[in-house]
Amino acid sequence: QLWKLNQTIRVYLASTTTKDRKIPILKAFVKVPLVSITSSNSSQESFTLCTSPLHNKAKYLVQWIEFHRLVGFSKFVIYNTTDTDDYLSTIVNTYTQKYPGLVDVVQWNFSTLGLVDVLPTRYFQTEALHDCLIRY
Repeated sequence: QLWKLNQTIRVYLASTTTKDRKIPILKAFVKVPLVSITSSNSSQESFTLCTSPLHNKAKYLVQWIEFHRLVGFSKFVIYNTTDTDDYLSTIVNTYTQKYPGLVDVVQWNFSTLGLVDVLPTRYFQTEALHDCLIRY
């Protein structure tokens, strides 16, 4: 199954001022046909995308997964730190039933071990990304 949509991608670069000069805003519009990721030509290549630790952001997960599937990622690893309302597991179970192997969840909560990150709002983000590189 192949489908195409005519999409306009808008690219904005913000302006900034340095001591010597002002750099203007660049704005561009590009028409791009999007092609479904479910084409008949299956490739041996696969791209895995790891999240930084997910901290009460599961409500954005479906949009995040679908966008990244459109741009070519075929596996998602989610580092979960705090989702306790079963919203994440509902989303993951739905994807697992429809697309086995698409989403993996790694429970990433060090508070039970009594560990505290240097920056409390970071939730061991660097360590999670290193863990993903080693695992996948």
